[in-house]
Amino acid sequence: MSFLKKEFELYKNLFGKYKLNIESLKIVPEGKALEAGDVFVIYGDILVYGVVIEKNGDLAECVLLSQDVFLSSSKALKIKINHLVDYVYVTHVNFYIEDNFAKNYCQVIINVKEDINKIAENVEELEEQIYTGPRKEYFDLLIDQISLLYDIFFEKIFDETKEEDKIIEINIPYASEFALVAGTNSLRGENFVGIVENNTLKVYLQDNAIGKKGKLIFKNQVIYEGELPNAFVSNNIKVSVEDLKKFLVIEVID
Repeated sequence: MSFLKKEFELYKNLFGKYKLNIESLKIVPEGKALEAGDVFVIYGDILVYGVVIEKNGDLAECVLLSQDVFLSSSKALKIKINHLVDYVYVTHVNFYIEDNFAKNYCQVIINVKEDINKIAENVEELEEQIYTGPRKEYFDLLIDQISLLYDIFFEKIFDETKEEDKIIEINIPYASEFALVAGTNSLRGENFVGIVENNTLKVYLQDNAIGKKGKLIFKNQVIYEGELPNAFVSNNIKVSVEDLKKFLVIEVID
């Protein structure tokens, strides 16, 4: 058995049965809204560390920080935090947190705003990597363990969508062979964020794109053209998350 396989089996045996759930979240005293560069922790059945790489209004775009030196990418930046662990490692896994959630459940440890550009560049580098074997299994498990964060964010988005707001259902051409990763996965583009869960893709557009003329394009094929809605939904998708991340584009025409 390879060293990485042994490391993953150890992680899975120790922590694999745990994931964030709403009952396990611990309210932090004197919580505050997150700011760009904040390194924070969420306390639950597992500890979730993250860093804010961008802040837009009341929404923080965050990157998951791994506690495992071996299963993290060899190209991952190391951040010294001197918390319950000494170091954490940047990953390619992103998620989103609103101010209200942060004020209740996110404890800020340090701020690394001076390094935020370097961290963002590292995230882009890590997104280009192909993860296989134990390392891929590790990140798939991490994503599943924090799926509550995706659920909270996207449920809030779609719950707050008014009757007069548009949600358009689309069909994305399927591949004859594909490997849809189990669990929950997030993706982001220049002007949208998305989530894939239970073979359903939900895409939420940024405010500056909603209502403008535009196109949704996948693998250079125009899937939708017209006035851009608040959100797109595609059910029973049969394309890989990796392809969605690489080839899904929303183009604003004016």
